[in-house]
Formats: sequence, C-alpha cells, structure tokens
Amino acid sequence: MKLLLKLLILFIAISLQAQTKVDSILQTGNYLNAIEWLKTQDESATKYNELGNIYYEIGSFNKAINYYLKSEKISPSKGIKSKLAKAYKSNGNTSQAIAYYSKIIKKDSLNYVLLYKLGKLYTKTEQFKEASLIFDKLIAVDPNNANYLYQKALLQTNLYERANLFLEVFKLDSLHTKSMYHLANFFRTIRDKDSARLFVNKALQINPYNTKFLPLKINDLYKQKKFEQALKHSLHLDSISKDNVFANQRIGLCYWKLNNYDKAKEHLHLALSYDREEKSTYYYLGLFYKDIKDYKMAKLFFKQAIYHDKPDIDNEHYNLGLIAQIEKKPKEAIKNFKEAFKNNHKNYNALFELALMSDLYYKDKSIALKHYKNYLERFKPSNKENTTYVAKRIKEIEEVLFMKEEN
Repeated sequence: MKLLLKLLILFIAISLQAQTKVDSILQTGNYLNAIEWLKTQDESATKYNELGNIYYEIGSFNKAINYYLKSEKISPSKGIKSKLAKAYKSNGNTSQAIAYYSKIIKKDSLNYVLLYKLGKLYTKTEQFKEASLIFDKLIAVDPNNANYLYQKALLQTNLYERANLFLEVFKLDSLHTKSMYHLANFFRTIRDKDSARLFVNKALQINPYNTKFLPLKINDLYKQKKFEQALKHSLHLDSISKDNVFANQRIGLCYWKLNNYDKAKEHLHLALSYDREEKSTYYYLGLFYKDIKDYKMAKLFFKQAIYHDKPDIDNEHYNLGLIAQIEKKPKEAIKNFKEAFKNNHKNYNALFELALMSDLYYKDKSIALKHYKNYLERFKPSNKENTTYVAKRIKEIEEVLFMKEEN
C-alpha cells in the first residue's frame, strides 16, 4: 500500500513538473518549442495528453486525437475520454464523439455537463428520440434551467407545442434571445404581428446590434410603409455587418420609396456586387428600372432574375408582360403572362392580364372568354374591380358569339 502511494505521489509530481515546464514555454507564445521539448520526454500519458492539448488549441484536431488516443492507451481516465469526445466533435466526427461521451456517462450518470453535450450531439445527428430522453432527464434534475427546455423545444415537430415550450423558456429567462427569435418567427407565421413585434423589440432592447433580429425589424417597418425608420435600421445593420446583401437591398428599396433614385440604384447594385447568386436583387433591380421607365435595363434584370430564380419565376414573367404592354408588343405580353400563370396558378394578376391581352389581340374572342371564365371561377373574391370587369366582358362576349351562331 505504501509503495502504491509513493508511486502515485511520484506520478503526480512528474505530471506537475511537465505541466509547469510546458506552461512556461507556452507563455512565450512559441508552441513549437513546447512540442519539441515534450517529444524528448519519456513515453507517458502526461506527455501525450499535453501534446494533444497543444494540437487541439491550434486546431490540428487529427493530431490531437492521435496523441489523446496514445494517452488513453496508457491511462484510460475519464478526463482523457472527455478530451477525445471534444476533439472528435471539433473534427466533425460526431459518431465517435457520441461514443466517448456515452462511455463516460455509462460510468458517471450524474455528469450532467457531459450529458447535456451528448444531448446536443444527438440533436445535431437527428437522433431525436435519444436527445429527448436526455433533455427530459436534465429538466427533471434542474427544472429552472431555461436552456434544457430550449433544447427540448427544438425537438418538437408540432408548431404550436414548439411555440408553447419557447414561451416557457421565455418565462424562465426573459433575456433568452434564442427563444425570442423562434417566438417572433412563430407569430409572424400565424400573422400575429403585434406579438411578433413585441419579441423583436424586446430582443433589440437587450442587444441593438443583434443581426438576427434587425432584419425582422426592418421587414416589419417596410411592410408598414415606415420607410424612413426602415432605412435608419437598414443603415445600422449595414454599419455592423460588412457586405450585407439584405441590408443594402433594403437601403436601396427604402431610398426608392423615398424618391432618392440615385441612392436606390447605388445600394441595389451594391447588394448585387456582394452576391451575384442572390435572385431577389435582380428582381428588385428589374422593378426599380421599370419604375423609372428604363425598360431595356428592366427587361435585362427580369431575365436575369428568371435565370437565377427558377422554378419560381412568375413575378418576373408578369413584369416582363407589363413592360411588353407599355411597349405595345401584345404577343410578347401574352407569352409572358401565360408563362407567369403557368409557373404559379395562384397569380391572379397574371391570369387577368392574360385574359385582357387576349381580348385585345385575338379576333377570336373565345380565347379571351376561356381565360375570363377561368379567372371568375378561381379568383372571384381576389379583386372586386377586376371581377366586375371580367363578369361584364364574359356577358358581352357570350352575347356576340351567340349572335354569330344565330346568323
């Protein structure tokens, strides 16, 4: 027994000596010297553990794992298993990370910190049943921990059950902005604007620089047509998030609505330069150039939007149809309105314009009649003025066609 105690004390002393030496070298910032010194030392769990620590800190996770495994082989402690789990997780090998966390928890079921990490890994790998069991256990142990409940909420598939859990999180921790973000989006989804606004404003009071909530605030203000306020927040977002496509889109759109066309064009083109694959910028530029009657540029950007926005291209074709109307190109207008409605059978404006142009262009009024009847059948409540006109034209065309049949 005395011999065992002496060996243990000797081991601790050697470990502390190695740790002190490594720390002393690392204080100079030259980790390479620490690695070289460690490699000269005798084989030991401490040596390989320290090498693993250094490689982990500099992001060389494969080497860190290699040395941690050597350390584990000599001394398979809970600490080294935890480090291996952490390194495997950092390296993207979640299955091995789960395996090591599970080994520890099997022997130490009260290690709630590692249990929490294992639960999050189960969530990440879509093992939702296992994750749910873990977070249920953690909630039972510590019901006042808002984050356990938040992780449980993330696992819910039912929209309303999920929202109720996020509300419970918020009640436990009124500064929990992650749950506020989900709640804001939930209330936007069910069109409860006031509740959505409450959580957005609350989060921005906590942190005015929160780049997740600022876009929600900007969109809300823009939809309310509060363009000056939306512009102010968009400029703020642009100042704290470099090359932000959304911010410059909204700056451009707000300037456009405020009749500052030079600034509008500048920022919409800036948004495009930051991301040439972002389909909505092409569409906004098309609308902008259409509004200032530069139809050549408008058509160019709408066609670019069609290229980038497939398959959802009804709005682009609809606007190309409107430009063709202005340019007195009825065949081109009909073609684009037809494409718009073909792409989106809910686009009642496209069907109305298709019927109208067919009525104006074709001598055979049965073509227009077919589109008018389709509109009345599908979209009678959508637009009172359009519906009145459509009903009137159906009656007139049917009377004309009837007279022709009689003759």
